[in-house]
Amino acid sequence: MLGETITRAGTVLSFEASAEQVPGPSAKSFEALAKRLDPYIAVPVVERDGHLIYNTAALVGPDGIMIGKYRKAVLPGGEWDRGLQPGSEYPVF
Repeated sequence: MLGETITRAGTVLSFEASAEQVPGPSAKSFEALAKRLDPYIAVPVVERDGHLIYNTAALVGPDGIMIGKYRKAVLPGGEWDRGLQPGSEYPVF
């Protein structure tokens, strides 16, 4: 498990500026890493889906294939105030 919204770590990017589709560039990078090293990896990213953005964790399996994703359903004020939307599903993987 990596740190929350790891794609923003060490940057001054806003949530909106760092948002990407899932699967997208960050998930694909970790898919290649998982395939090479054989772990499960939870990849926390800021996800863009149309005009909405979410705090999302994508789960990548040891075969390098994304198993699924979870959009954080309960957001702290700092995320809500800066435009992130809450997810509405609780997937089980």
